[in-house]
Amino acid sequence: MDEAAAAGWETLLTRVSADPADAGARAEMLTWLGGAGSGVEPQAATAALLAVLEGIEAPAVEIVTALLKAGAGANGLVADDDGDGRTGDDGPLRLPLQLAALHGSVELVRVLVAGGADVCRAASFGLTALHDAASCNYTTARQHKKYAAVAEELLAAGAEVDAADETGATPLVVACRAGSHLLAGTLLSHGADVGGGSHSSAHIPLIAALLPRATLVERQTLVKLLVRKCADVNARRRDPVLPFQGSTPLECAIFAGHIDAAEFLAARGAEMAPNSPARKLVWPDLARILAAEPGDRRAVLADVRGRKSQT
Repeated sequence: MDEAAAAGWETLLTRVSADPADAGARAEMLTWLGGAGSGVEPQAATAALLAVLEGIEAPAVEIVTALLKAGAGANGLVADDDGDGRTGDDGPLRLPLQLAALHGSVELVRVLVAGGADVCRAASFGLTALHDAASCNYTTARQHKKYAAVAEELLAAGAEVDAADETGATPLVVACRAGSHLLAGTLLSHGADVGGGSHSSAHIPLIAALLPRATLVERQTLVKLLVRKCADVNARRRDPVLPFQGSTPLECAIFAGHIDAAEFLAARGAEMAPNSPARKLVWPDLARILAAEPGDRRAVLADVRGRKSQT
């Protein structure tokens, strides 16, 4: 590709990346890539693939398909100049499949997997495409359904359900942080470890579900789901750099002010450490539940909620 052609290609790529809905630019790129002498080298095609996937909006499937046919690497990464796992100031390096997962696009995931994308490969910080799907790109609950579909697609293609990132967090932990019972349910249905895997002392899904991102309804559903799947209600987080260091799920719920979750967990046998600072924050209804015999706690909770509904 000569200098003029290269400049034209870059201009066209910028247009397509900036506005995937630009039908004219999309058609022009497809024509260019379909030409016998397009001159787009595999390395340039890979860079273009990453550029269009990094856009705010998901690119057209036909553009991604054409770039793969032009030699783009389905597992390609842009250059990391200083070896810190990042490219300039653009954030962590991500594989094409991860970018497709962040867009919540099943169609793009299918095209990339068909083009040779490795569903188990990790990029910066040990993150896989399943981690990114589990995060729901930290969107609202209305968007979670499409990310659950992406997770299903990745798992069907062989993604590792309990893959741990560099900190030990599994996709289930990420889904709980995102406050998504849909993603958590999808992962658990495929055998995800409800305790968080081998690094469970640092990352506990039940505690992650108590972080403030979830709405009240989402949190209630998520906590109930995890407990129903036999999550340890007295697991203790042990990592000094993470919130709620050394706390149990009940203590975390109390510290976070999640009255509903704290009462639910207490009724399921959750306890606090004898010297826990959370004891100073216990309210009367929670104290009633905790004072009851373990076998009576659910009945006490039902009574507490019955009285609340009458007020």
